[in-house]
Amino acid sequence: MSRRVLALLVAVVIAAAAVAWLATRSEPDAVRPAVDDAAAHTAGSVPAAPDGALQAVSDLLPTALSYDHSTLDADLAEATAAMTEAFAKEYADTFDATVRPLATSRKAISEAHVRATGLIRSADAGQALVLAYVDQVLVSSGSSGSSESSGGEEPVRVSQTRVLVSVKSVDGTWLLDSIDPL
Repeated sequence: MSRRVLALLVAVVIAAAAVAWLATRSEPDAVRPAVDDAAAHTAGSVPAAPDGALQAVSDLLPTALSYDHSTLDADLAEATAAMTEAFAKEYADTFDATVRPLATSRKAISEAHVRATGLIRSADAGQALVLAYVDQVLVSSGSSGSSESSGGEEPVRVSQTRVLVSVKSVDGTWLLDSIDPL
């Protein structure tokens, strides 16, 4: 019986030491996202993400969400060049139906900045779903046909939004495949 007690005691001590070691060890740097000196995240620094997916969202999303009323055709062409064919068609239809008339009538300029990205899901190395935090600054002349004193919109508005972005790697290049606001 004393051998059993001794064996049990040794097993308990080893288990306790293993638990203590696991609880007090620091997380390896390989799973922590990198940050720059200003404590801003560095896109693509999470190893589980497909190579370049997070960086692609950080680079491409501002192009898709930014526009200037004086360069709408060029802005649309630049945005759709960064999208899959199916999503580019859907995006262009929505842009022409909603953004173009409002941007033109209000002389609006929208500038988007991706503040952070995080991998939600990666089915394979060629597709990823990413959560992006976006600041969007909209400058406009206010509502069309309304005056400032009659409750028109503010000329500068900052929106902080979250969007789910699907990206696909097509011939080695990451392209936007969907953008869904949360």
